[in-house]
Amino acid sequence: MIAIPLDQRIKSALVTECGRGYDGTGQITKRLLEFWFVENHFFRRGSQFRLWRGL
Repeated sequence: MIAIPLDQRIKSALVTECGRGYDGTGQITKRLLEFWFVENHFFRRGSQFRLWRGL
């Protein structure tokens, strides 16, 4: 798999923001980020679904 520089920068920024609790983001954006990266999601049969496996 070839790493794309922009992709790596986005991942790095998201990890940093997650560690800060998304401080400084708007209320709706913060909720979306928490939904995508903090909350667990499962298929009906019980296996975990990761919205973005890069993190």
